Amino acid sequence: MGINKSNIIALVIVLVSVIILYIASMQYPQNVISKIGAYIEIDSGMTVKQINEILGRYDYDVPPNTGNTDSRIIYVMSNTLNNNKIMVNKYRIKNKDTLSLSFPRDTLVIISLHANATIPYTWSFLKGTGDKEIMKHIDTKGMISPVHDKPEPGVNNDRVNYYFETVENGNCLLQFHYDRTDTDNYKPDEFYFDLKVQVQ
Repeated sequence: MGINKSNIIALVIVLVSVIILYIASMQYPQNVISKIGAYIEIDSGMTVKQINEILGRYDYDVPPNTGNTDSRIIYVMSNTLNNNKIMVNKYRIKNKDTLSLSFPRDTLVIISLHANATIPYTWSFLKGTGDKEIMKHIDTKGMISPVHDKPEPGVNNDRVNYYFETVENGNCLLQFHYDRTDTDNYKPDEFYFDLKVQVQ
C-alpha cells in the first residue's frame, strides 16, 4: 500500500511547527527574568532603545497589590560595556530601605521598576550631592512586558527602566520615589528607597 502524499505533507507541517515553537521558547524563555542571577543575551553595540525592546519580551514579578506601599519588587540589571550579556537580579525593597550595590567602571546599569499606568503614581529619582558624576543617567524608557498569566485586578505589567553608566570610581547615592501625582491627593515621599552604589 502506497504512502498517502497528503499525510506526509501534513506530518511535515506539524514537525516544522513543533520545531519553530521549540526554537522560539528557547530564544524567549518564559519567566526567566524572575530568576535571580539570570542572564539576557544581547548584541554588543545595541542602543538603549534596542535593549529596552529585548527586555520587554520577558515576564517580571510584580507586587500583588500596587496600592500597597509596604514593599516593591525591583530589578537591577548590569552589562559591562562591549559584553553580550545582561545580568539580572531581583530585590524586594521595603519603604525607606537602602540597597547597597557595587559595579565596575564602564558598566551599563538598568534599574527596572513596576509602574502601573492605570493609577496616578509615578517614579522619579534624585541624585545625592557630590563632586563627581559616578553614575551618569543616560536615558529613561517605559516598557510593557507581556502578560502570560491573567493579572490580579488593578495590576498590570507596565514598567519604567532607568539607564545609567558608571563613569568614575567612587560612591554615590540615588533615591527613587514612587509618589501619587494627581492634584487632589498629591502625596510626596509616599514610598522611596535609597540605592548606594560603589564603582571601582
